[in-house]
Amino acid sequence: MLLSIVVSACQSTKQQTVDSYANDDNHPEHKNTDKNKQLYLAYLKEAKQGNAASQQKLGILYLNGKGVAQDSKQAIYWLNKAAEQDDVFAHFSLGVLYDYGHKVAQDAQKAAWFYRKAAEQGNAVAQNNLGLIYAYGRAGLQDDKQAIRWFYKAAKLGNADAQHNLGWVYQEGRGVTQNDEKSVYWYRKSAEQGHKLSQFTLGWMFVVGQGVSKDQAQGIYWYKMAAEQGHVVAQYNLGLAYLKGKLVQQDEKLAVYWFKMSAKQGDATAQLVLGRMYGAGRGVPVNYNKAYMWLDIALQNGADAQKNIDFSKSIMTSKNIKIAQEMSRVCLESKYNNC
Repeated sequence: MLLSIVVSACQSTKQQTVDSYANDDNHPEHKNTDKNKQLYLAYLKEAKQGNAASQQKLGILYLNGKGVAQDSKQAIYWLNKAAEQDDVFAHFSLGVLYDYGHKVAQDAQKAAWFYRKAAEQGNAVAQNNLGLIYAYGRAGLQDDKQAIRWFYKAAKLGNADAQHNLGWVYQEGRGVTQNDEKSVYWYRKSAEQGHKLSQFTLGWMFVVGQGVSKDQAQGIYWYKMAAEQGHVVAQYNLGLAYLKGKLVQQDEKLAVYWFKMSAKQGDATAQLVLGRMYGAGRGVPVNYNKAYMWLDIALQNGADAQKNIDFSKSIMTSKNIKIAQEMSRVCLESKYNNC
C-alpha cells in the first residue's frame, strides 16, 4: 500500500524513478543481483557527491531492500539529505512515511509539512494527500478551504483521486455550497480516468437522477465499469438489476455472475441472495449443497440467513449437510478462492 503510493507520485509526473524501477520484479536487471548491486553503488557514489536525485533514489533502494539490505535508518537519512536540497520526490516520500507511520513515528503534522513542500513544486499526489489531511482535520489541521484549494490544484493536473474528492466535496457541501451538478462534473472527470469509486458513485447518480437527468443506461454502464474493477457494491447492484429486470433486461444467469463476484469479496448480502438462488435454481441448476454453503457463509458474515439454513436442513440429508459445512469451511479458509 505504502510503496505503491510512492510509485504513483513519481509516475504521475511521467519521470522514471528508482522506486517504480525497484518494485518492478519483471525488470530484466532484477533477475541479476549483481546488477542491482551495481545500481546501488552508482547511486551511493553520486549521493555522497551531493546529487539530490541519487540521494532520493538511494533512500528508496534502502527502503525497499533492492540491491542492498533493507535499512530504514539509511533510507530516512538519504531521503532527508535529498529533501534538504528540495528534491520533490524526497519531500513526497517522507510525507508518505510520516502519514502512514512507516519506519517512523506517525506524525500528521510532519506529513503535512513534507506534502506541502512537494505540493508547492507541483506534485499532484502530494497536493491531494495534503488536501485529505485538511479535510479530515488530522493533527488539528481541519480546514475545508485549504482542503478544497489543494484538491483543485491536483484535480487540474489530472489527479483522479483529487477529482473524486472534489465530487464528494460538492455532493456533501463541505466548505462549498452544495452543488450536485458540479459533483457530477468532477465524478465524471475521475471516472473517465478509471477511478472505480467515482464510477460507482456516478452510476448511482444517473440511476437516481441526482445532479443529472435519470439515465438507466448510463447508470448501468458506470456500475459495470466499477464492477469490472472489483467494486463490491457495484457488483451487488448489477446482480440485483439483472435479477429484478428493472434497469436492464432480466437475466438471472448474469445476476448469479455478479452476485458471485460480490460474494467472493465477502459481501454478506450477496452471499445470502446467491445461496437462495442456488436453492431455488434461479440462474443456475438447483444445488442444495452450494445453497447451504453460501447461506452458512452469509450467516457467519452477519446476514440474517438462519431461516434459510433451517429450511435447507429440512430438505437435505445429514451427509449432504456435513459436505456443505465442509465446503463452507474450505471456502472461508481459502479466502473465497475455493468455493
